[in-house]
Amino acid sequence: MTPLASNGHPNQQTAAGTPNQQPPAQTADISKVKTAGDPFVGNPNAPVTVAYWFDYQCPFCKQNEETAMPQIVSDYVDTGKVKIVFKDYQFLGADSQTLGQTARAVWDVAPDKFYEWHKAVYDNQGTENTGWATPDKIRSITIGVLGAVDTDKVLALVKTNGGLSSGRFLIRSFKAP
Repeated sequence: MTPLASNGHPNQQTAAGTPNQQPPAQTADISKVKTAGDPFVGNPNAPVTVAYWFDYQCPFCKQNEETAMPQIVSDYVDTGKVKIVFKDYQFLGADSQTLGQTARAVWDVAPDKFYEWHKAVYDNQGTENTGWATPDKIRSITIGVLGAVDTDKVLALVKTNGGLSSGRFLIRSFKAP
């Protein structure tokens, strides 16, 4: 693959006529990223772990979920080559925080349904910072994946943990590497 220069064209020529190439990408040491206890999809003992930071309001994250993620899951996760660890990075506002709290509770109550729920949130994503993640909308999405009984457990867990006021979800979601 040819590296892209700053304007998006391969090997852009500088005024002097020499190629303006970006340095090669570097890999991160996954052992320095806290992943224990975080939601994941794939074989827990896969040879490769990918830490995936996202925000449930982010339109670019939604685009990734719709375009790249199905292929990555099919080619690498489903074949046991990769485990993807989900790191909710709640940076776009109140809906991000509410959905991050709910995601953690979904993982705690029904880890086998987490990825399906995760995809359902993106399938139902509204416009950023419009308040689209209402309690009724979240309940509807969650019931569609988990059913009523587990949804009640999820919502009770969010309420019991006090949401943002307790800091419990925030600490677990924003643990820096």
